[in-house]
Amino acid sequence: MKTPLIGAELTTQKKDFPKVQLTLIELASCCYLIFPLLFFMTFYPLYITIPLDLFILWQLGILIRKTNFNIKPTCSNVIIALFLALLFASLIGIIPGSHIQPTADWMKHDAVLNDLSYCTWPPRFDGMQLRYYLGYYLIPAALSAGVQELNYILLYGWTVIGLTIVFLAIAPYTSTRFFLFILAFIFFSGFDLFGGLLTNWLVGNRVHAGLDWWSNNVGMQYVSIMNLLLWVPQHALPAWILTTLFFNKKTSSIILSNAGLLFSATLLWSIFVPVGAFPYFLLRAVQQRTLFIFKNGLTTIVVGGPVLIYLLTNSAAIPMEMSWSLPNFTVLNYFIFMLVEVGIWIIWLLLVQKSAYYDKSLIILLTIILSLIPFLHIGAGAGNDFVLRASIPSLTILAMFICHVLVMKPNRWPILFVTLSLLVIASISPLMEVKEAISSQNKNEKWQVLLRESPYQITTTDFIGTHAEVQLFASIPFLKDSPSCKRKLDSNTRAQVISTTG
Repeated sequence: MKTPLIGAELTTQKKDFPKVQLTLIELASCCYLIFPLLFFMTFYPLYITIPLDLFILWQLGILIRKTNFNIKPTCSNVIIALFLALLFASLIGIIPGSHIQPTADWMKHDAVLNDLSYCTWPPRFDGMQLRYYLGYYLIPAALSAGVQELNYILLYGWTVIGLTIVFLAIAPYTSTRFFLFILAFIFFSGFDLFGGLLTNWLVGNRVHAGLDWWSNNVGMQYVSIMNLLLWVPQHALPAWILTTLFFNKKTSSIILSNAGLLFSATLLWSIFVPVGAFPYFLLRAVQQRTLFIFKNGLTTIVVGGPVLIYLLTNSAAIPMEMSWSLPNFTVLNYFIFMLVEVGIWIIWLLLVQKSAYYDKSLIILLTIILSLIPFLHIGAGAGNDFVLRASIPSLTILAMFICHVLVMKPNRWPILFVTLSLLVIASISPLMEVKEAISSQNKNEKWQVLLRESPYQITTTDFIGTHAEVQLFASIPFLKDSPSCKRKLDSNTRAQVISTTG
């Protein structure tokens, strides 16, 4: 059976087109990942910025020239995707004054966005530079021109654009099936309810509403798609976009030959996402015999090098260890974790009739990756940043496979019923996250004024003295000189920030 192309249903009558061309959705995906890289290079002196930006623009020009603009999504799909993107992005609570309660992680998001918006680049504080994954924030911060609250409106718009691209890229259907696919994807999750019950986590005092956190105390945590969107869109959006580029069996040779630029750009969004996505690029490159491309190696060094220098300089303070050295890690907990988070879904995929998008090689690869990465622990405290971020590409592929089973034709009602029932059970955790966001009474009441009404007052210096400091600040001698950022908060606000993040 011939595999359909990933992306929305095509408006062109040519169903067979040479894969030496990109679709419009693929080009948009590449541009969304790469554009922030052009802004980031201004952190370096002009003699570095200008040649690197010209090098990036040259490769972007190649991508544009090799795009078939006739291969595009239907207008109805664009309207549906945009509507859903506006809806789900609003649940994050980005814009100040909304009735949505942002998650606690938005203290750091707000601080990074504010300092990028109001400080000279690169933001400098007493000899140290702001060091963080900046891909999500750079364009809204730059375009806001220091206008208070405009940066939040622009960040909301930037998030909507990213979600629209994701939805059009993952769902190659039209009409009702397109809408159903996106809903199933955004509420996809592991069976956290079962994990909480099996480990007696539900009987304790839970800080967070969502059930994704049941395994966090043992250093292993896979979270739902909705959890990623509400807590860490700076990691989720690039992971979803990059992963869709390698999902299709006939991945474009243009994508593979420009993977060096795509992975270098994604590093700026999230350093662990490219690690999790690289095996899927490797699989497609081996399948198409395009593994060794000189331009990819050159671009990774020339473009990815400055990004890695920025992110890794003086980063030795970030803790790294094997998970089995953690006090609460046990073999039983590991097997419970694997069964309820991914095992049930993988078993179901192997049992059901295969959809046109079934790809055994991808299923085997994601099973191996999701089984191995919980053993490496990187991050402060119980939270495992490596597992949380490196798992996103594999979980994205698993979610897409399940969504394809749900909407495949012809309908097999027993398969449809079981798949839908499993999705409903799994969606309990993301639905609880949504309830927490829209509820007027929640456990984040002490953050409401700061996060919902006055987020533009938060600065990165408010995290000095907390575990976040090792991620947010570094002395990086290679960056250009810039005046020290002098943004200050009143003492009461500063004390509130520190007390809620320490």
